[in-house]
Amino acid sequence: MNKLPCSTIPFMLALLAACQRQQSPEQLQSWIAQTRQLAEHDAATPQPAPMTTPFQPLPYLMDGSTTPFGAQRSDPLLTQQRPPQRGPRQPLEDFALEALQLMGSLSRATQHNALILAGSTLYRVRVGDYLGPHFGQVKDISAQGLVLQELRRNANGSWDEQQVLLPFPGGQR
Repeated sequence: MNKLPCSTIPFMLALLAACQRQQSPEQLQSWIAQTRQLAEHDAATPQPAPMTTPFQPLPYLMDGSTTPFGAQRSDPLLTQQRPPQRGPRQPLEDFALEALQLMGSLSRATQHNALILAGSTLYRVRVGDYLGPHFGQVKDISAQGLVLQELRRNANGSWDEQQVLLPFPGGQR
């Protein structure tokens, strides 16, 4: 069986619809001729493309005061890949904060220490120690938990400081 081209299917459907109305053969022949003439005319007439506006690039004058990608910051850490190293890496810098569990604290006079479980090892942490992958430095140990000051790289390539609280489980120590 031969397949009909897609363009003849609407024509055949219209023909069947016209036959159902019980019109005379002359009226049907006239309607077919008009439909064919309109279809040929529409196919021969090209449709105009929609109007578009031409692209106008904005000029950029390189005077050194700004960059085309945003405001320039006078951040001393902007050109550095890492923040300045403050001594040898500490063991807890290799762990993500989610892998560390704050277990308790020890206090002697004014010195507070936190006990952190990383893997199967218990570590004692003091204010000033570093932990986590984002250069987090312990700033405070309190009844709520351990406060870290982290350095995170932003979209401009400079470093932003962010405080993070590592809480005690259940809000107790």
